[in-house]
Amino acid sequence: MKVLKVLILTLISFSTFGQTEYFERVEIKELKSESNISNLDVIHSYEFEDLLFVVGHNTDNNDVENIGLRLCILNDSNEIIFKSDGQQDSYYFEPHIFQSSTEKDRLIIIGEIGAEYSWGAQAFLLEKNNVIELGSMDVGIIEKPVEKDDIYFETPSRIIKYLEIESKNNEIKFSFKKGETLAINPGGDCERKIKSENFYFIWKENQFLEVEN
Repeated sequence: MKVLKVLILTLISFSTFGQTEYFERVEIKELKSESNISNLDVIHSYEFEDLLFVVGHNTDNNDVENIGLRLCILNDSNEIIFKSDGQQDSYYFEPHIFQSSTEKDRLIIIGEIGAEYSWGAQAFLLEKNNVIELGSMDVGIIEKPVEKDDIYFETPSRIIKYLEIESKNNEIKFSFKKGETLAINPGGDCERKIKSENFYFIWKENQFLEVEN
């Protein structure tokens, strides 16, 4: 069994060959003016280069599968090029942009979701006005206590400050800064904790996989 386990991990591990493409988080500007999008009660609009990222509540009562917050991405012609699934009971759906170090028009969008605690995030790849939904990261960070804190709760927090993204050979790896503690399935019945260096996500061959070392 041990040999088989090692083989499986080797097959789905991040490729060590080829040029590494890094994705760096970039700042996006929040706009005061609201966009007018059908069946969307807009609460936030963000601008990055010639793209507009709009977050709002779905107002189409007949679209029960997409209840909650949705993310719409518009191009420079104000055309909607992508509309995400609804996030159900999530209190927020906050987009963050990671830009490729080699192709500036190649972006990864991380949409954080949650309520009183983090539920993780949705990951999307945007390239040449085409958006691919990569998958869901069902993980939160257990932040370290600060000395001045009188009370410390092990509540899963947002991952964005700890996320690292790189790509090789058409594989995209989502890992976390070393020395942190992750909560897998945060808030769920099967929530468990693991060291950040022992866990990552990888997108390869149109699959979004969890890898545990």
